[in-house]
Amino acid sequence: MIYALAILLPSVALWIDGQRISACLNLIVCGVSAYYALTLTMFAPLLAGPVHALVLIHLTSATRSGRRQASAVAATPAVRRKGRKGAG
Repeated sequence: MIYALAILLPSVALWIDGQRISACLNLIVCGVSAYYALTLTMFAPLLAGPVHALVLIHLTSATRSGRRQASAVAATPAVRRKGRKGAG
């Protein structure tokens, strides 16, 4: 759902995802790309805002899932191995 919102309204999607500074930066990127799209009659710059939002949302979700996996591994109890002192 957040990815669809990132394509349609990239700044709002970043704001909902908790990336306030990136949302403000995305507004600037969208404004500059809209200016170039209207003055140069090239519509490819209009993709800069949604692509920027999609990449950032994907990277933060990957970071969050990596943190979840790391905390799950840390929560498992360590198996004690017998060393030289406890072998006898």
